[in-house]
Amino acid sequence: APLVLDLLLVALIMHAILQKILSTYSLKIKMPQISWLIIIFLIIAFFQMFNPALPNLMRGIYGFRVSGAFYMISFFAALLTIRSKEDILKIMKVFIITGLTVALYGIYQYINPSQKEMLYATRGEEWSGWYYMAKPFSTMIGPFHFGLFMVLSAFTVLVNLVKNNIIKIGRFKLKLIFVLLVVGLLLSLTRASYLAIVIGIMCLLFLKIKREKIKLKSIFKFVGIMIAILTIIVLIKIIPQSQMVLHRVGMLGNFKDSALHARIQVWPIRVEQILQNPLGFGIGINSGENIFQASDNAFLAVGIETGLSGLLIFTAIFLSILKKCFKLLKTLNNPDLQIIALWITSFTIALLSVMMTNHILQAYPLNMFFWFIIGILYKLKDMERQNDESINQKTTTDK
Repeated sequence: APLVLDLLLVALIMHAILQKILSTYSLKIKMPQISWLIIIFLIIAFFQMFNPALPNLMRGIYGFRVSGAFYMISFFAALLTIRSKEDILKIMKVFIITGLTVALYGIYQYINPSQKEMLYATRGEEWSGWYYMAKPFSTMIGPFHFGLFMVLSAFTVLVNLVKNNIIKIGRFKLKLIFVLLVVGLLLSLTRASYLAIVIGIMCLLFLKIKREKIKLKSIFKFVGIMIAILTIIVLIKIIPQSQMVLHRVGMLGNFKDSALHARIQVWPIRVEQILQNPLGFGIGINSGENIFQASDNAFLAVGIETGLSGLLIFTAIFLSILKKCFKLLKTLNNPDLQIIALWITSFTIALLSVMMTNHILQAYPLNMFFWFIIGILYKLKDMERQNDESINQKTTTDK
């Protein structure tokens, strides 16, 4: 099924390009500067498929897809196909509905896993319940994919709760969905996802309060959200084996955590490997079933696979995205487009926090969703400009 979706993604982009060409009889397609950075990175990643350090070409082809490089083309899918605010709102509704479905199944799986799910979670070892290694994954490939999708869906709901309800779903329904998404997130047992939602919520509310100046109502909303999350953590005790959830949450405050230390200790080794081979070891060598030991850092993994040139371009892409996020939050005047920019900004910062200790952009379909919403980000200013022109034109006509 993912391969079929990959082919549909490529077909969608080709269809959109052909439409542009046939409608204008020109090969000129307006693209933001970041598009060229992404194209350069994709070219570097493509040639890394033939790196002699890889065992064979099939590993390189597999790595190009699994490393997440391939899904950067989702950026162009959004850039070429998203035309209006209504398109974005439909996509946000899809994230909410699918997020709710995945959360409900994750909750069910946590309480009543099937034999096949137990076998998949334990990799064939004896089942002893959900714990550090065997974590719920719902309908996703793994627990990190499940946890981060809950974060994305939760932010989609949250921006509608802290601002105006632009997707027209009742506030009570949104609050209920948010609670279920947070429960699903907690049951994923992935601390990186826990940290991501906390960082993302703090970022979202800070940016909102900063833009609108400090308002008592905004502070109450922040306190209310944190109380709601704490209440969910307390109520989750009624679910069997919930002690593991509470234990995992409690470990966020443990700065002497051995897993975190082990990941950070690997970083100097990875930096040394990048410097020893600045041309890279080949795309996919640090992805999936690792030939190298996992880097546990998205930027270091990119450096190992694509070399210093790939690392520099990849870093430049993310710096460009952050710059665009903060610029749009300052310059957008349309309140609906503002809230969409806030949604994408908060999720991007949340994802960056996870990328420091995991190569989460290898996680399908999160990588595809991420690059797609970044494509949306780069359409927002054009949408506002077109909307202003349409209003001006209508005003002139009326006069």
